[in-house]
Amino acid sequence: MKRPEILLRPIEENDAGNIVRWRNSDDVRRNLFSQERITVEQHLNYYRSVVLSGKCRQFIITLREQSDKDIGTVFLKNIDTNLQQAEFGIFIGEPDGRGKNCALPVTEQILDIAFRDMKLNRVYLFVVEDNEPAIKAYKRAGFSEIARDPGRFIRDGIPLDVISMDITSDTWRKNNMSKIKVTACDIPGLFIIEPTVFGDERGWFMETYNQNDMRDAGLDMVFVQDNQSMSRRGVLRGLHYQKRFPQGKLVRVISGEVFDVAVDLRPGSATFGKWHGEILSAENRKQFYMPEGFAHGFYVLSETAEFCYKVTDFYHQNDEGGIRWNDPDIGVEWPILEDVPVLLSEKDKAQPFLRELK
Repeated sequence: MKRPEILLRPIEENDAGNIVRWRNSDDVRRNLFSQERITVEQHLNYYRSVVLSGKCRQFIITLREQSDKDIGTVFLKNIDTNLQQAEFGIFIGEPDGRGKNCALPVTEQILDIAFRDMKLNRVYLFVVEDNEPAIKAYKRAGFSEIARDPGRFIRDGIPLDVISMDITSDTWRKNNMSKIKVTACDIPGLFIIEPTVFGDERGWFMETYNQNDMRDAGLDMVFVQDNQSMSRRGVLRGLHYQKRFPQGKLVRVISGEVFDVAVDLRPGSATFGKWHGEILSAENRKQFYMPEGFAHGFYVLSETAEFCYKVTDFYHQNDEGGIRWNDPDIGVEWPILEDVPVLLSEKDKAQPFLRELK
């Protein structure tokens, strides 16, 4: 299932109607330790005396894929500045917000607030033993079970265990900070790298490169130079490589969108002459790594695009090599825009074809 895009925003007074409606619904109350219904007045009293005083940090959960629909709330309460800890709580109030794997990204975001912004040392929670989807999400976010209170929770006359879980700042940093997702492409040696993005109502943060994470993923290359370019819609740069000083490249887009291509030129490779293309954009934040022995090029799909890349060897002006962008033997399927001319440098217009290379 696709990971949902979630936004957290601080709760406001005018959220009272939704909070009370969600809080009083049968589906939510069945997992709450206090199952009494509340009034708008009671919620507002809590908001003014507890939330506004800083004893609780509460947020509205907004599901971006449903036209920014508010679906529930998440909070850190019982904030103890001496022990530097707080209790975590969450409920999804809108029925169409459930079953969408929202709990994990919401939990990850609130932990980011707890440990990065609030500088807490520990976050803990209590959950009923039969709330298996929640327990699974908490464990994936890094929580561990620390205690179990048998029969503490009664639902429909049936005693259920209450599980206590917690996560420390050290565990969170180890498990969540700077993690990257690395996906191998169909051509050996090519990888798509997706960084972890930490976001809240202020914006977002990510590490664009972490050598330790790359090494943990088996990518132990060393980069020696960073480059950046800006191109306008329809520009096609490529296909380029260096002959005697080949470069591995880690490429990404920080503004706009491009179609990025790598062509295998490694002698003896089973995929020699094959290509792989990937959409890179500021929005998807994907990075594309190609090792030494590949030709590289990209085509700009947006109004403009800013392109950044790290390389494993320095640029050598007298070592430039190239292949024609539309070489029929390679057959790159460029997503050429209608009514937009392909803009090439004079050098790229005259690049040789693959069969002409010695």
